[in-house]
Amino acid sequence: MMALEEQMAALRNELAESRKTMAESVPVMSGPESSEEKPWANVPKPAPKPAPKPAPQKALAPKQDTSSAQALYEKGQQLAASEKSEEARKVLDSFISKYPKSNLMPNALYWKGETYYAQKNYPQAILTFKDVTQRYPRHAKAQDALLKIGMSYKNSGDTDNAVLYLRTLVDEHPNASASALARKILQELPE
Repeated sequence: MMALEEQMAALRNELAESRKTMAESVPVMSGPESSEEKPWANVPKPAPKPAPKPAPQKALAPKQDTSSAQALYEKGQQLAASEKSEEARKVLDSFISKYPKSNLMPNALYWKGETYYAQKNYPQAILTFKDVTQRYPRHAKAQDALLKIGMSYKNSGDTDNAVLYLRTLVDEHPNASASALARKILQELPE
């Protein structure tokens, strides 16, 4: 095995010497230079790579001030409960536009519906309460909104729709507190 390694080393040395000898023995061509253009003589250097652009920073969504949202909602809700419907609606509309992702949004929409209901504007109340049930069907305020939709239809003389919405409430949410009142209203309505 040693002999094989010694032979390999000897071959490597021989190869290195022969390369050296060949390099020395090849004559370098020289002579008069031609006046011909030599485009290969001035090969342009590769263009420098542009500096990487900094990654665009994501615009941070402004943090919603929950205390301001809460205060604005509570102001609107209190005005609605005090039957100051016009003022309440302005405050609630302000809340709705400023805090569309707030967890208080279903409540704000509900109380906006209450402002219309208090003014006996039943068609607009119905539309607003339906907005609650469509956008937030699993929220507790959706059950209250179903009750108010039924009551709004009843108060506007549309018994068929009143029964439809009140029965929907009772059937889909039998244990909801709003269902107890819905059952009582249904007993008063003709079928």
